[in-house]
Amino acid sequence: MQDIVFPSGNEADFIRMARLLGWSGLICVYSDKSQFSKDPFVKNALFVEPMRINKAQDLKVFSVCRGSREAIERGASIAFDFESLEDKDKTHFKESGLNQVLCNLAREKNVRIGFSLFSILSKSGKDRAVLLGKIMQNIMLCRKFDVTAKVASFAKSPLDMRSPSDLGSLFMQLGMSAKDVKFALL
Repeated sequence: MQDIVFPSGNEADFIRMARLLGWSGLICVYSDKSQFSKDPFVKNALFVEPMRINKAQDLKVFSVCRGSREAIERGASIAFDFESLEDKDKTHFKESGLNQVLCNLAREKNVRIGFSLFSILSKSGKDRAVLLGKIMQNIMLCRKFDVTAKVASFAKSPLDMRSPSDLGSLFMQLGMSAKDVKFALL
């Protein structure tokens, strides 16, 4: 089980917290290859704009992108935070960032759709309720169209991390099956 985090010179703190919480590894996401960690507990990844995914693929590293159609089309390893796009909901449906076309494309391109605990924790009140509704819709779409999901904290601080069982419990309440959660935490 691996959590995804965004360290900024504090990899040792993230590693210590991950071990305390029961993670078997971390995927540390950096904006530049020169920042990569050499710790064996860490798998390095690049946070890239969709048009630079080829750079990460050329370096043979994980590419992590904000959710967009272009990120899926170009074959990012993980596209996350589709729900946080600033699209207003329509009268009869939520504008959750995903649809059947993007789900089918993600399945074909083998792109994992990421669900971020940090996004949930950073919202409050009505905004959090709307975000949770969009996440539930995207989970339903991923299950319906057999898209691989990734559940992680996407933490920017070690204190924002949670244990795998906490993440699993939350996302089971949001609509994932136990089997889906187990695979989404890997």
